[in-house]
Amino acid sequence: MSKDWRDSAMIGLPIAGVIIIGFLTIKPPQSDKVTSTNTKPSNSNTSSNTSNNNISTTKPVSSPPKSSPSNQASNSRISPEQAVIEQYSLINKQQYKDAWNRLSPQLRNNKAIFSNGYNSYESWWKTVKRIEFRNIKSIDNNNKQAIVRVDLTYYMQNGKVASESRNINLSWNTESEKWLVVTAKKIN
Repeated sequence: MSKDWRDSAMIGLPIAGVIIIGFLTIKPPQSDKVTSTNTKPSNSNTSSNTSNNNISTTKPVSSPPKSSPSNQASNSRISPEQAVIEQYSLINKQQYKDAWNRLSPQLRNNKAIFSNGYNSYESWWKTVKRIEFRNIKSIDNNNKQAIVRVDLTYYMQNGKVASESRNINLSWNTESEKWLVVTAKKIN
C-alpha cells in the first residue's frame, strides 16, 4: 500500500507543480484604464487649508489599433497633467537634473531665465523646501502641444510660503517620448 502512495506522489507532485506555475504565469485581464492618484507631499510640521489635494489622472493602457500610428503614439504616452505632476514630484525629491532634462532645449537655453544654465535652475530650486501642487487641469491638448493649469504653493527653506497659479505649456518630444516644458507662465 505504501508503494502505491509513493507512485501517486511521484506522478502527482510534478503535475501540481505545472499547475501552480501555470497559475503564476497567467496574467489577469487588464481593464482599459489605469488610474493613479497623487496626493500632496506630506510634512508633519505644516498644515494646509486646502480641501482637496488629491490629483487623479487616467491614462489608457490598452493596445491601439495597428492601422493608426497617430493613435498609437497618443495611447502609449502619459497625459500632460501627469507630466506636470512628475515634473514637480522630481523637484520635491531633489532630482533637479531629471527635472531639468524635462525642460525643452529652448527653455534650458534661455539665458534671460537661466543665466548660468543648469546651475541657475538648481540654485533656485534648492531654495524651495517643497512644492504642493493641486487643481491640475488640462486647458488645451492636441497631442503635440498642451497647456496645463496648476495651482502651486512653495514652502521655502527660509520659512516663507508663496502661492501662485501657472499655465505650463508642454510639447511632445518624439525622440524622448516625453512631454517637455516649454514655458511656465504665471497667471495671477
